Amino acid sequence: MLPPPPRIHIESLSVEELQEGYVFHILTDSLQQETANKLNNLARELSIIYPCEIIIHTADSTHFRNLKQWNKIFTHDEKPYAAYYRLCMAQFLPDNLKRCLYLDVDMLVVGDVRELFAIDLKNNIAGVVFDPGIIGTDFIRLTAKNHADNDIVFSDSSYFNSGFMLINLIEWRQQNIEKQLVSLCDTYDSQMRDQDFLNCVIGDNTLKLPLKWNIMITWTLGVFPIENSRFSTQDFEAALKDAKIYHLTWITKPWQNFTQCLKYDYTIIGESPQRDLWWQMAEQTPIFKDELQYIRLKLKNKELQDYADALANRLHHKLHVIDSQISTLQRRLNRIAYPHKTIIKKLRQLFKKIIC
Repeated sequence: MLPPPPRIHIESLSVEELQEGYVFHILTDSLQQETANKLNNLARELSIIYPCEIIIHTADSTHFRNLKQWNKIFTHDEKPYAAYYRLCMAQFLPDNLKRCLYLDVDMLVVGDVRELFAIDLKNNIAGVVFDPGIIGTDFIRLTAKNHADNDIVFSDSSYFNSGFMLINLIEWRQQNIEKQLVSLCDTYDSQMRDQDFLNCVIGDNTLKLPLKWNIMITWTLGVFPIENSRFSTQDFEAALKDAKIYHLTWITKPWQNFTQCLKYDYTIIGESPQRDLWWQMAEQTPIFKDELQYIRLKLKNKELQDYADALANRLHHKLHVIDSQISTLQRRLNRIAYPHKTIIKKLRQLFKKIIC
């Protein structure tokens, strides 16, 4: 089990630190009043330890509803458009704010993020961490929705994971990044959704930060082979020794059953030290700890059923793939059995091109 991060005691803080504090901005499209009240109470409780404020912003998802959703198999997200809200985050933040730290909801912070705000971003739009799964030797394609337009192809040599972004709001606003991003959303499709759009617009104008600030733990659990990563085994080992932020991505989230996520051989990925640490910290969270403890108990009681459901879904998908492969083979066999039909079809297509 990983040790919890050191606690901060308000008595040990300097005058500057007491004036500093944290301001958390939550982007959502809906929030029950009961939950909003609990968050306000949470801010008061946390302020006893360290100055803290929580501000809730309601975003309009209408503009993003025609865009591709993140696959729930990988995100387990009941708000599949929520990730797009980061594209327009600047409009919710105070105009005099010079920088902000964006974090996905599945991040576990175990280090002092104040270190980040001492980094000189210069004229870079953001400080980011390379995406381990994009090795930097290929190209990313944005597909034009209008077939009359050309696709956009750009190098993935600067490709970063957008779950962590230390954003230079001055440059973001001056260069109208939000307008550029929304324009791309309107006219192009992408494989990695908003992450591809962000990389297309700002990828080459980012400061790359060490892996320890965004450790995607699937690479440390053997879910993906390290040899397919941009980083080496030594890189991950060094990052884990000085970890600042874990990214619980491509697996089930701590608030969902670990039995729902299977490897390619249908075995369970299993628990992780970071997942245990998340729950260790969650169960100490003021205001919400009783509710969270109840959720954990419910998960424990559903482990076997969730595994059965996940296995059934995976096998159903596998059967679909096999059926598709069989259909492809049948078509190829038909071409071999009746070659004259294929030849006649090709000749007709060629003749049409000639006369046109």
